[in-house]
Amino acid sequence: MLEKTLILGFGTTGKSFVDYLLSQNQQIKIYDGKPQKIPDMILKNKNIEFFQDIVPDNILDNVFQVFISPGFNPQHQIMKMINDKKLNISTDIDLFKKQTPSKIISVTGTNGKTTVVSMIEHVLRKLKISCIACGNNGLPPLTITQSNYEYIILEISSYQLEYMNNFKSFISLLTNVTPDHLERHDTYKNYLMIKKKIFNDSDHCIANIKLKNQLDIKKMSYYGYEPKSKKYYINNKIQKNLLITDNLIKCNSTKLNYKGSHALENILSVISVIENLNINIDLENILDSIKSFKSLPHRIEKIASLDNVDWYNDSKSTNCESTIAALNTLEKDIILIIGGSHKIIDYKYLSEEINQRVKKIIFVGQNKEILKSELSLKIDSYDAYDYEDAVNLIMSLVSPGDKVLLSPASPSFDMFNNFEHRGDTFKKVVKKYVS
Repeated sequence: MLEKTLILGFGTTGKSFVDYLLSQNQQIKIYDGKPQKIPDMILKNKNIEFFQDIVPDNILDNVFQVFISPGFNPQHQIMKMINDKKLNISTDIDLFKKQTPSKIISVTGTNGKTTVVSMIEHVLRKLKISCIACGNNGLPPLTITQSNYEYIILEISSYQLEYMNNFKSFISLLTNVTPDHLERHDTYKNYLMIKKKIFNDSDHCIANIKLKNQLDIKKMSYYGYEPKSKKYYINNKIQKNLLITDNLIKCNSTKLNYKGSHALENILSVISVIENLNINIDLENILDSIKSFKSLPHRIEKIASLDNVDWYNDSKSTNCESTIAALNTLEKDIILIIGGSHKIIDYKYLSEEINQRVKKIIFVGQNKEILKSELSLKIDSYDAYDYEDAVNLIMSLVSPGDKVLLSPASPSFDMFNNFEHRGDTFKKVVKKYVS
């Protein structure tokens, strides 16, 4: 019998596995725990067996390797069967690293990963250096056909790091770590330990200086703001040639505007990465390249203005820290829409930030009762059934100068496929009322 490869999960990553392995003429088994309509190209392909929901006793017959999608449940019964058989489990990143000659820049963190990998990609391309950003940003590495990139910038989630075997990178960057994904990782300690795996085999290690007391890696370079010294750092060096104010970075005659401390940290992390490439690019050129970078959708995205009221979509916010960053960016006079699907998060410490910056709060989503029970609020609060209901309500509450912000601090899976679907839905509703 021919040896077969088992793929766990048939989402975006799972489908990239299928396409790649079929191009290598491999025999494939696919298992997905959620019942779904099986595409004809799968059903009619003699090299593929598809299983879903119930796990057959013989599913591992003739299987010699297993590739796992990052969202696949590590507690699923099939995992014990695989471990009992001592089968090797790998990720798409492990497989991709085997075949790429490019230097790898790996990026992880609780928040800001996609923005940072996109900004690194943007700066390098402005500097005429061939590169591509892929991974957890939505572009599966196995779908990349060009092989002559000088740098591959990989966004890596904790779900991917949990299963990865090959951690080899030219540069590894950790943007931040705050409690998240505890349904999967159980404790913050476990979550941090998984995030730290990104440094297991890296030529250059870079991390936010906020994490200095939590990392025990000798060759670490830090960036960011150090409150005790009141200094800004890039690769452990105090930046005396940078003038940084609340919304401006200046280096000689080059000026770069930014909004929010999270945006400044992203910029400093990108500069730290570029400096480690040893390509003799001065700081002014890097800042000048960042100037033309456009913020990604669904991240404090201004979508409309009417009667001196601005509307913002921050659907990417799935935890407290990202919502705090959005509130800090908009500063005051905020009407906040919050809530989504359930997630193990301590929402209590959001209270102070909300009371300080938010005028009124609208609760929407599966977890709204949990949010209301955990938050200690001194402002008016309202319930809404959906975004249509919320926006209709807000239209009767807003005053000139207000900022309406969707920043859910929660996942999107109660009513939407993903955060993009949630954000696009909100934008459509807003544009219906605000035009």
